[in-house]
Amino acid sequence: MKQLLSALDYLHNQNIVYLDIKPENVMVDVSGANPVLKLVDFGDAVCAKEFEVLPPANVEFAAPETVLGQPTSCHTDMWSVGVFLYVFFSGLSPFLDDSLEETTTNILKCDFCFPHEYFGDLSNEGKDLISQLLLATPSQRAGASHCLNSAWFTDVQRSNVIPTARLVSFMERRKSLSRSLIASAS
Repeated sequence: MKQLLSALDYLHNQNIVYLDIKPENVMVDVSGANPVLKLVDFGDAVCAKEFEVLPPANVEFAAPETVLGQPTSCHTDMWSVGVFLYVFFSGLSPFLDDSLEETTTNILKCDFCFPHEYFGDLSNEGKDLISQLLLATPSQRAGASHCLNSAWFTDVQRSNVIPTARLVSFMERRKSLSRSLIASAS
């Protein structure tokens, strides 16, 4: 997580908004002694310009302003980081529903919670960080540098090992759904 936020902090300092944070675009290189996270697919990235309006790359990870067709900014990426963290720890998407309309409504209402069965092992600092990212008003969201300095990252007692089983399960469900959609379209 720290590497993802460091990458975004760098991009944002270069006035680049990534706009497509999702598990498929976060790769981990395990060939060296220490795993290295790599952010891939910069096809939706843009120079941060005032009043940039773009369609969402992936509604499931889209910020309210993107869904509404409003200007995007570095804060838009931070919403997607919040969704990514939620998915990473729970294996569930916080806003995904049965239809695009219901998913969009959930995003606009910021309708999410932390069910104990999925978030029981996540500290209050971790939940607070996700909550600081999933705010409807872009300017109120924590930035990448703020996140890197948050209690969740600076707490020396916290283990550096984060279980990935739920994220793997989430990714397998997404692949299966994609295959089903492709098959039904044929």
